[in-house]
Amino acid sequence: MGAIIKKELGVRAIWRSHIGLREETRATQEAWEFLMPWLGAYDRTVFSLGEYVPSLLSGRADIIYPTVEPLDHKNRELSIHELTCTLTSAALAASTRPSLNPSFDAPALRLQRDGSFAPATQPEDLGLLFRPIVTQISRWDHLKGFVPLLQGFSLS
Repeated sequence: MGAIIKKELGVRAIWRSHIGLREETRATQEAWEFLMPWLGAYDRTVFSLGEYVPSLLSGRADIIYPTVEPLDHKNRELSIHELTCTLTSAALAASTRPSLNPSFDAPALRLQRDGSFAPATQPEDLGLLFRPIVTQISRWDHLKGFVPLLQGFSLS
């Protein structure tokens, strides 16, 4: 794609990678060698972490850490209707009334005292509709910042 863009449109092209390993192995070296004919067409490459940059791209890579766009639609404030429907559809809040939204395929589960998992509203509703909540939804790796989040929880 980069070669096509550069050749036909005469624009600069940048290749963005969100993946990688912290160390180079034989397998990663072979993968990067396989990709190099296509990556050679790009002016620069951008990676999420410095350790992800392969030695073959040294000097042609920049680092841009993953971020969240605060004005993105998914970061908007929800109306009480949207909030209630989402929490009840996910089984994170009990509802005695019908909802226009269908239930999620996999409702939320809650760790119980005996070590088992049960619906999140058991043994009682969490009260999510009636108290402030700070949450982070992401996979648990260092790029997602869960350590600062846990430190923030401990300070509150």
